[in-house]
Amino acid sequence: ADVPGVPEYNWITQLGKGPAIRVMDRTVVVRSWLLKSIVERAEKLGIPYQLQLSPFSGTDAGPISVSGEGVPVGVISIPARYIHSPQAIARIEDIENAIRLIKSLLEDPPKP
Repeated sequence: ADVPGVPEYNWITQLGKGPAIRVMDRTVVVRSWLLKSIVERAEKLGIPYQLQLSPFSGTDAGPISVSGEGVPVGVISIPARYIHSPQAIARIEDIENAIRLIKSLLEDPPKP
């Protein structure tokens, strides 16, 4: 996130700019139809969002995506400072918007 002391060109996400919709990381590339569906849903709901490319990090989505015959996965993250410390900092509106987006996707899942 936008951590004080870190140059802006190294920021992956920013607080207050909406949930992060992950495009790819070192373990997974989100399928294009699913990424498009998540982005379109955020736009339909008026939810600000950030596209996140994280080539040096990963999530559990990577191993899940290759389980069995393969599972489509999407990742929606909440931007936060100091994420691996005892006290991370996030904006409540980013959390609320992530919840709204995830809830909508669970109630009406995207289809290929």
